[in-house]
Amino acid sequence: GMWRWLALHLVLLLPTSSSGIRHGDGDSGCTVAHFGAVPDNATDNTAAFRAAFASSCDEGVVPPGTWMTGPFNLSSHTVLRVFGTISGSRDPTLYPVVVQQPLDEAYRAPYMHNRQRQALISAYSAVNITVVGSGTVDGSSAVRDG
Repeated sequence: GMWRWLALHLVLLLPTSSSGIRHGDGDSGCTVAHFGAVPDNATDNTAAFRAAFASSCDEGVVPPGTWMTGPFNLSSHTVLRVFGTISGSRDPTLYPVVVQQPLDEAYRAPYMHNRQRQALISAYSAVNITVVGSGTVDGSSAVRDG
């Protein structure tokens, strides 16, 4: 339903291409932990995830562990390398209501009047995004509309 879509929003809606991707050096400076995230599935790591993916790193690494976060955005030419679990926060205040893009037609919730909560992982007008690794993106904990 809606919650599986939330976790898959990135995969289903982004214009992507495998050409021209710049791979980061994967050093510890590009991990979410370097930006202050804590892998205890209780700490709100939203600010750390946002800082990591807004930084100059072209590859953001999520190490082993369970990292709870609210929504964050990926920019063009970014690699999201997941070895642990990205766990969607249950705090509804972290997920702002946003106007859907035209591509979202199939997922519109009529009672929301073309609006929905932001996805756990988003990218807007972005290209060359790669999500790799042996980890998990778990949006099942994320807040539900209504």
